[in-house]
Amino acid sequence: MNEQPTPAVEDRMETLRREILKWNRKINLVSRVDTETRLDALLEECELAWRLMRARYGNAPWFLEGQYVDLGSGAGLPGLVWAAAREHDGHRGAVFLVEPRGKRAWFLQRTTRQMALQRVTVVQERWGARTLPDPWTTSQSVFFSLKALKLSDGEILKALTSPERPGEEPAVVVIVRFLSTGTGSELEDRSDQRTLADDTVSPYRMIDRDYADSGRLRLDLVRYQSQPGSLMNDPR
Repeated sequence: MNEQPTPAVEDRMETLRREILKWNRKINLVSRVDTETRLDALLEECELAWRLMRARYGNAPWFLEGQYVDLGSGAGLPGLVWAAAREHDGHRGAVFLVEPRGKRAWFLQRTTRQMALQRVTVVQERWGARTLPDPWTTSQSVFFSLKALKLSDGEILKALTSPERPGEEPAVVVIVRFLSTGTGSELEDRSDQRTLADDTVSPYRMIDRDYADSGRLRLDLVRYQSQPGSLMNDPR
């Protein structure tokens, strides 16, 4: 049997846009005021964010090979946009879209199929409620995106830890936040929502913090590495 050709990224983006517009009134995925214009701006922002990530971190192992988790995925912005871009760029790591609300999780599952995406798992839970399912890989590096969800670094990292196994390599965890398209106090207020893990008690230590900035969009990236006595959760 011949395999179906992989859809182009542009076709997948059009599918995502169509599905959001189709289900928005029933599920409330994006604003109902001037919906098409606002949605197009959100899609453009997510695509710009991926281009910033690729330009700045395109050779980093965690970016190329690590797992990707979108927390509070909602309408799949940026989760489904980045999943499509990752597949197009040849990234091998699994993708997890974490969304606790049932209707939105259903939408993500449906749209994943409509977009013909591979290696995407929708997790209908609050982050930390349970371990992630297969194909989650222990000790593999992972990066998270948060576009609107307010979780501290400590809350994100806490859900990953369990006793370390001998011989495991340290895992890198990167937390990516969309700060703001605004400036001044709005940017500072959103930055203040983050609480960095305390190295004296956390099984992760902070390696560095970086920014990717286009002038219209700013991404905040904090990178951690697991320390002895910790490892990402193994669901088996």
